[in-house]
Amino acid sequence: MKVQEILEDEKVKTKTEVLLSGLKDYDDAVDGIAPGEMMIVSAPPAVGKTAFCTAFALSCAMKNIKVLYLTSSPAGCIAKRLAGLNINGPLYIEHIEGVAIEGVKMPGIEDEAPGEMEQIIEQYAIRQPAEELKGLDPVEMYTRKLPPWLLIIDSIDYVYKYYPKQGNYEEVRCELLKKYIKGIKRLAKKFNAAVIITANALDSGDVVELPREVAACAPLAEVICLLDINRDEEDQRNVVVEILKNVRRGSGVLTLGIDRKTWMLKDYA
Repeated sequence: MKVQEILEDEKVKTKTEVLLSGLKDYDDAVDGIAPGEMMIVSAPPAVGKTAFCTAFALSCAMKNIKVLYLTSSPAGCIAKRLAGLNINGPLYIEHIEGVAIEGVKMPGIEDEAPGEMEQIIEQYAIRQPAEELKGLDPVEMYTRKLPPWLLIIDSIDYVYKYYPKQGNYEEVRCELLKKYIKGIKRLAKKFNAAVIITANALDSGDVVELPREVAACAPLAEVICLLDINRDEEDQRNVVVEILKNVRRGSGVLTLGIDRKTWMLKDYA
């Protein structure tokens, strides 16, 4: 094959692995997220983190891409947002809170037992939906190539376990969150999942910014987005997306709308 043909072929292979949000403006700006990669979406409370995640989840599920939505809110809250949209794809929602990433050393066993988060991810990566596994022996089940899928953790602030408030608490939070997200990134690569993690942002009233512990995790993420309401509008029906980091396309700013019926983000009208 000629050089250009090889490059075009590689581009097609790469593109098929990338998961997209279904939001045209956003996908054009970011170019999706691939298995093993991590996207961090940060925003003040009630600004659009869950609206973004539900739009991304719906887009993938409708293409028959498996989605596991781990939420610190009651699972019913997310389900109600998606009710009436006729979702028949493999979309799973679980409520989790205070879940540890570290494994546990068992007496007399050399290897470390998987942590709580790994057990949850493994269950949905390998064992769901169960229909796919009928007739598979255990070896085949754990050695088969997993198709790309999407893991959403909304919000990381309530999912990982905090240490007690002692000493330099802010420094402890930074180190703990980095360790946790590093563990999630390892699991994403192990189970061939693209990951979206949401986190609360700091809002002074005039400016929105990443909290220190989230900023400390920036080297671990391929994409980092900061969401804010459009403060120039009285009814604030639009969300401004600032792309702080993007390994494929670079930074930028765009505006998305909010569908008031489904409370999901949509392309700016």
